[in-house]
Amino acid sequence: MHRLAYCAALACLAALAHAQTTPVPKPPPELKQLDYFAGKWNCDAITKPSNAKTVGTSQCVWFKGGFVLECQSHDTVPQESTGVLALGYSTTEKAYTAYSYGSTGSAPSVFKGQRQGTTWTWQGEGTYRLKPAKYQFTMTEDSPVKYSFQTRQSVEGGPWTVSGEGSCTKAK
Repeated sequence: MHRLAYCAALACLAALAHAQTTPVPKPPPELKQLDYFAGKWNCDAITKPSNAKTVGTSQCVWFKGGFVLECQSHDTVPQESTGVLALGYSTTEKAYTAYSYGSTGSAPSVFKGQRQGTTWTWQGEGTYRLKPAKYQFTMTEDSPVKYSFQTRQSVEGGPWTVSGEGSCTKAK
């Protein structure tokens, strides 16, 4: 019994020593670029080719530590739905990352992105009507309080087509 208590005490001391000497990681500087999206946004979009209008809001806040920007969306038109988007940066891949989940039953999506000037380009793969598809999502910072976006898709290696476009304005 004493041996077990002695081993447990040594393990606790080792863990405490490690915790005191391990520096707290700092977010890579690339993450500061995502600060643009922090806050509340009002968004309007048109889905192609049906020209259906989508209206919603998005609220983006940083996780404690500053490594992930979480955006929660709430669309009201054409149907009520919610979603979560987690934005980050992979230093090993030198790419921005986006993980999205939604309440409409679609599979979670994973995108990798780059920023050049005021344009963000995200790419990912998934399915469209049970067929393999590639997606591209482009966002352009039009001003400090407005961005526009366009989504394109290629189904089963076919041509790229616009599947939606719209804009978001920062709420006051």
